[in-house]
Amino acid sequence: MARTSKSEAENSIIARTVVLSGLLLTGLFIAFTFLEKPLKKLAGNYADEVVVGLMLLSLWLVVSSAVRSMYSLRKKMPLLKLVLGGVLVALLGTVLYAGFLIFYPMVAARGEASNMMGATLVLTGLFTGAGFVISIIALIQLKVRNKTLAALIEFALLLLGLLLFIYLAG
Repeated sequence: MARTSKSEAENSIIARTVVLSGLLLTGLFIAFTFLEKPLKKLAGNYADEVVVGLMLLSLWLVVSSAVRSMYSLRKKMPLLKLVLGGVLVALLGTVLYAGFLIFYPMVAARGEASNMMGATLVLTGLFTGAGFVISIIALIQLKVRNKTLAALIEFALLLLGLLLFIYLAG
């Protein structure tokens, strides 16, 4: 049996982590979609916001855990591959979730297929961008030894993202 190169081993780690984490993320997103109707009784008009908040929380947990897992399996993996792995987890999870909503539109609160296509495209872009930021923050936490400096860099990154969002939205 031939030995695999470092690059092949790294790619194998990334592929397995992305697939497993992406499937977990998709399952969580689907579960939260089914929780929307029961949440309407508890949260009223804010059930949609609660579901989106739960989705963002699960995105944060799954993507940062995937990046940490890839790093712990191969400590010398290039940072670009770790970021790419985190982004691919977010992309795969949201694309599979969007596919679920397109094929089963009656699950969503508003089941019109034409509206679902536009909404899922925006959702995919938003969550993939969030996955990029989450990957960068996870790598800052892993690589920067000084915790004060790490917190300062994270704050600057989040502030930059907020300013960019305000600039693009305004």
